[in-house]
Amino acid sequence: MAGSRIMRVFAAVVFAGVFAGALRADDAWLVGDAFFASGNSGHFGASPVMNVGGPTNFQGLAQFDLSSLPVGTTASQVSNASLRLFVSHVGTPGSINIYTASGSWTESTVTGSGYPTPGQLLASAVPVTVGDSYIVVDMTAQVEAWLNGVTNDGLLFQATSTSTLVSFDTKESTSTGHSAVLEINLLGPAGSSGVTGPTGPGGLSGPTGVTGPTGATGPTGTVQGPQGQTGPVGATGATGLAGPTGPTGSTGPTGNAGPTGSPGPTGPTGVTGVAGVTGGTGPTGGTGPTGVTGVTGPTGTTGLAGVTGGTGNTGGAGPAGPTGGTGPTGATGATGSTGNTGVAGAQGASGTTGATGATGATGVFVNTTYTFVNLANDSESGSMVTITASQAMDYFLLFQTTADQSFTGPYQITLPAATTAGQIVTILSSNPYTAAFTNYYPPSGDQILVGSFVVASNAVANTNGDQTQATFLQTGNNWAQFISDGSGHWYLLSEAA
Repeated sequence: MAGSRIMRVFAAVVFAGVFAGALRADDAWLVGDAFFASGNSGHFGASPVMNVGGPTNFQGLAQFDLSSLPVGTTASQVSNASLRLFVSHVGTPGSINIYTASGSWTESTVTGSGYPTPGQLLASAVPVTVGDSYIVVDMTAQVEAWLNGVTNDGLLFQATSTSTLVSFDTKESTSTGHSAVLEINLLGPAGSSGVTGPTGPGGLSGPTGVTGPTGATGPTGTVQGPQGQTGPVGATGATGLAGPTGPTGSTGPTGNAGPTGSPGPTGPTGVTGVAGVTGGTGPTGGTGPTGVTGVTGPTGTTGLAGVTGGTGNTGGAGPAGPTGGTGPTGATGATGSTGNTGVAGAQGASGTTGATGATGATGVFVNTTYTFVNLANDSESGSMVTITASQAMDYFLLFQTTADQSFTGPYQITLPAATTAGQIVTILSSNPYTAAFTNYYPPSGDQILVGSFVVASNAVANTNGDQTQATFLQTGNNWAQFISDGSGHWYLLSEAA
């Protein structure tokens, strides 16, 4: 409180020369403070602290009575007003918003099921980060509004985030006892000047501090900064006693300056001496003589040729060696480039469209002498249907009886064993417009291939390396035709969705 009294005196000194009237400070009465959490039926009007924030989003309230101001105080007399709150504890630092309360309340009745809501925002994101400290917020405009007749329902405090949790002292605090203060400075008529008190004795000068080392000179800036404040003047040392001043002698006249002499001439440069003769190079010594080559001795006489022996008997033929392995197949040559596409001929005139013929009865198109076999899957249950080896070379119909074509399948078909080369299996749907798919499973140990890739297999090993290999092949439901190589492989010849 001593700090606030000093602030008030300072304000009075500063404004005394500015305003015709004197400045006086008044505190509005704190008549209520509390906090609440929405949905909580308890009330905390008697708590020594006002909690704001946290997981339950505590909100604080404070009510000030302006009737403590002098009777007849008007808004125009308000110099400034400030709210001062003492932060008693910081659980999680953050910031708060300060609003007017939008309805009446009392600290003995306010709960989380009956409370005022935030009204006008007066201060946003006020930082609250350090405990055992004050925060001060300007309230001049709001105090003037209250004095002009706006309903005074007090102030409401909210955290800007539920991660913030702080506590302020209330008027019930018995530990630190720093309740909220609304300080209002008023301008009033000037009072009579008080008697000037005696000037107190000057304090002793403190010792001069040690001069710090001079820092390195930085580069000269291009923009001149503001002039710094002048440092304090050091204490003046004691002045020594002055000696007697002797009489000043008369000054003699100054003589005229003599003329400057001319510079003397530069002496001549001496002659350069003659260079000595370079001595000649001495003669190179001669190469010594090569020694004499010795005489080659005579070639000896060639001896007589011996008698040629008779031809020996021809030996029997040796066994044939093993046949060498077949060499690797050479790389396939590059495919020649495709020739340019010829220019398309002009399109002929369209002929007249003939009349549409009558629609015939729906049937199955047959261009084969194969027998049609009903696979008996008209239950649309998606159950597995197995084609036996004796049924190969036949066409098989997938029947669907649902009129609205709602069956989505899939159909399930197991192919016969691929033991007969050239054997063909053909599957045809009775309703090519259904949305169902068909899954084809090879029998145990067999595989279904598309081109050179295995797409469905009951074998353990994946023969495609990184290619996809499943246990069945799924196609559209309209058409599919397979051919067997007789060695456990069904090849997909064609399909249609």
